[in-house]
Amino acid sequence: MEEIKYLLENQFILKEEKRDLFYRIKDNYKEIKPFIVDKLGYDCIMRGDFIRLEKRPGKAESWMGIKAFEDKEAYVFFMLLLIFLEDKNKEDQFLLSHITDYIEGHPVEEKVDWTQYKTRRMLIKVLQVALEYKLLKVTDGDEDGFIQDVNKEVLFESTGLSRY
Repeated sequence: MEEIKYLLENQFILKEEKRDLFYRIKDNYKEIKPFIVDKLGYDCIMRGDFIRLEKRPGKAESWMGIKAFEDKEAYVFFMLLLIFLEDKNKEDQFLLSHITDYIEGHPVEEKVDWTQYKTRRMLIKVLQVALEYKLLKVTDGDEDGFIQDVNKEVLFESTGLSRY
């Protein structure tokens, strides 16, 4: 079934992007759910604006990481971004400086130095992954400008998906 295949291959099915598929799954949920739960052992989260197949592995494997992240600090930035987004509702807007201030205020090992090119580049990779996962979206500006200038601002909007 095409719907199950799409669920397995994608993080979310957003109603605004895949309207037909969203409603096909919603309409056939009673037939799809037993296969997902009983045969695959997954759970399906259905909300008014998205559907997500919750795939939890039995154990962590080396290939399960995020390919764009080169070191553990990127994962720390990503987790801090998720914590930052927890307090944001869908469509809440915030600036890049709000994210950097939050990360700077919650150092894990050592103080974050935004004057270092490597640190700024790492945050941009984290933001690009968050954009790819549709956890947030850019409302105004370009996040790549932050790599060159620590004072560049970008306006983001929470999609509300970070809670899932």
